[in-house]
Amino acid sequence: MGAAGYATTGSAAEPGTSLVTLIGDVARPGVVEVPNGTPLEVLVPGRADAPVLVGGYHGTWVRNAHELVLNRGTLREAGSPLGAGVIARPHAGTCSLQEVAAVSRWLANESLGQCGPCFFGLPALADDMQAFADGTGSERQASRRAQQVRGRGACAHPDGAVQFMSTAIVALADDIRVHREHGSCGRPPSNILPLPRSSR
Repeated sequence: MGAAGYATTGSAAEPGTSLVTLIGDVARPGVVEVPNGTPLEVLVPGRADAPVLVGGYHGTWVRNAHELVLNRGTLREAGSPLGAGVIARPHAGTCSLQEVAAVSRWLANESLGQCGPCFFGLPALADDMQAFADGTGSERQASRRAQQVRGRGACAHPDGAVQFMSTAIVALADDIRVHREHGSCGRPPSNILPLPRSSR
């Protein structure tokens, strides 16, 4: 197509296309090429208030995906950068808390342990995420620990992991409340986020 031809698709702010990986309850699971500027509601139709993970395991959980468009600049401004290009929505009628806890533990274990925020902070935050799944979590404690980790690591891994965990606490607040009141929501666990088999 050449540069000029490629620029005829997409948006004026970001011409061209992007490869995104769609996971779970989405329009077409798998890797797809879509024009930049595509509304996210095209990729995750229906269930406008459902939690959606934008950007992968260093990404952001949101409840307003239908208000967002696939432009890197606008997603960054909205606090939901595209990152690894993953967009994931759990299936209706499933519980995401245990899956978020499992990914959080994997993120903590993936640390090289070269700085305190990773070596101490991420395992403690992973404990917090498991506590939410168990119905005993404390938002105040998790927020305090996230503040102690954010911006203090030797690399970007702790910041990305904190982004994943802290935004999950906000996006899944209703689920956390139900687990706290009843010990469980009674729904089957979500299993859309891939992890090595030994990490589950």
